[in-house]
Amino acid sequence: MDILHRAAALEALYDSAESFPQPKCHPETRAEILDDLYTWAVGQDFTSSIFWLYGPAGAGKSAIMQTLCRRLDHSRRLGGSFFFKRAHTTRGNAKVQFATLAYQLALQNQIFKDPISQAVEDCPSVIGRSLDVQLQELIVEPCQFLRTRPPTIQLSHFVENFKPLIFLIDGLDECEGQNIQQELLRLIGDAVLQNPRMLRILIASRPEPHIREIFERPFAKPFSRNLIIARAFADVEKYLKDEFSRIHHEHRETMGGIATP
Repeated sequence: MDILHRAAALEALYDSAESFPQPKCHPETRAEILDDLYTWAVGQDFTSSIFWLYGPAGAGKSAIMQTLCRRLDHSRRLGGSFFFKRAHTTRGNAKVQFATLAYQLALQNQIFKDPISQAVEDCPSVIGRSLDVQLQELIVEPCQFLRTRPPTIQLSHFVENFKPLIFLIDGLDECEGQNIQQELLRLIGDAVLQNPRMLRILIASRPEPHIREIFERPFAKPFSRNLIIARAFADVEKYLKDEFSRIHHEHRETMGGIATP
């Protein structure tokens, strides 16, 4: 695990020190979208294992993803998260994404930790190999290993009661280069096709044409869903009113003659 720990971009995790203060949602905003996403994430419908949440800059995608990460983490359904950031040394680097997700998955459960750790021990150079090799050896094969290894009471109980773990990838359009963004989507699509009952992935990005083009291809449509998020002015109004009320309450002595918003 030490090799994987050093390779992982810990700054890209939803709860990393770099992410604070987090862009979380106001408790009374984005409720419908969050509920829809959570229902999809924990539901038993295995026909759509990839979800694309898209919208323009400033629409609140990252806030939704942060809030959903916390909710899934609290219910122990979060497999891992990666928050891309444009031009960032590690968070803008797609080459460390799968190692980072595999590291988080290994920490979730000993059942996953053993085959992932073994994969890195058998081939320490895997973290520097191509993206398709990393995804296959660090995530896909460990998941498939659960179905092929000799059964034990612990493993049989785990597999019988297994619920898909959710991976959240935010800001895909902010990682390096359009070609690599498309390659990531193709690889993720292949991985989900191999493990439709074990992997569930939510991707958030701007609706860039090259990203939309991948999701609109015939191979992707049967197992993916999408949702557009626009700037919700009602949510903004609610947030501002509550913030003005908070300021008014915290400064009663100086704002006593001003009406409450």
